[in-house]
Amino acid sequence: MRKEELRHKLLRGIYNYLIFFLLVAFLVSCSMLLFINVMADSLKLTLTSENIGLAAKLTFGNVVFLSILFTVVDAGRRKLTTEKIFLCKLILWKHFASNF
Repeated sequence: MRKEELRHKLLRGIYNYLIFFLLVAFLVSCSMLLFINVMADSLKLTLTSENIGLAAKLTFGNVVFLSILFTVVDAGRRKLTTEKIFLCKLILWKHFASNF
């Protein structure tokens, strides 16, 4: 593989990871905001900057952890499915090649 192709694949992988990360971050952040606002309204709590700062740090850590976890699981799934497809093609090729 040429350096240009390798560089292109690497940049594309980073781009796909960033899109996936931003999507998960957006979904989790919206869910957390909704949860915190509803809980604060139902318990008649006032949100201070200390509480919001702590919640923001915990939410950020949670988003990073979940994004990395989802990315690892997705990479494993992709590797597993592409290897199965490759093995099936190899087995079929050997089977048909031996019949001729």
